[in-house]
Amino acid sequence: MIEARPRRAAHWLFRPYVLWLMRRHLRRIALREPVPEMPRELPWLWIANHNTWWDGFLVYLLNVRLFGRPLYLLMLEEQLRRFWFFRYLGAYGVRPGDPVEARRLLRYTAELLQMEPPSVVVWFPQGELLPYGSPIQFARGLELLLRHAEAPLWVQTVGVYPLLWEHVRPELYVGFGCGWRLGPGLAGPTLEELSAALEEELQKLGVAVRQRSPFRVLLEGVRSPHEAR
Repeated sequence: MIEARPRRAAHWLFRPYVLWLMRRHLRRIALREPVPEMPRELPWLWIANHNTWWDGFLVYLLNVRLFGRPLYLLMLEEQLRRFWFFRYLGAYGVRPGDPVEARRLLRYTAELLQMEPPSVVVWFPQGELLPYGSPIQFARGLELLLRHAEAPLWVQTVGVYPLLWEHVRPELYVGFGCGWRLGPGLAGPTLEELSAALEEELQKLGVAVRQRSPFRVLLEGVRSPHEAR
């Protein structure tokens, strides 16, 4: 397992670059409101679907724009070795299929969730990048993490809805689904409940996009050639 080594200087360097990258390659990133009241005094564990290369960048932007918390994001170890710089932004890596690694991962994630100031830890527990519309099935390691939470935390589903429709460049729509308070004596959600909550949020995002409901724009990218200037 590769542990995160966040550095403030790395964020200063990375933030302008990722904003430039997103504006250049995406049409828009927009948020379905309202944003839920997640307890500020607790650490947050965000559970999100993983269907595009941009998902990690999107949650980074979401945290920067709205919350400003220390952020940690779980990646595959082989990817983190290739993109080593992400380690200094809060990414940590795991090698799947190794029981010893799995135990280390759970212990390390629990440590991150107990740090001060309270952090946000992001997991894409489908375990791999999958086409949008694939069934939401989570790896069992997440269940172990939730079942054995020794300190209070907040678990929040985050849906990401990618769309390539009427514009040359993709649009990403994001929304917060159900959330749960976890801790000693509190029963956390099952994987089935998490999956259902995430599926429900993705359906709500799809309906809102089709109905052209108002979204809060987090980032405007390059306009399409057919749009009025």
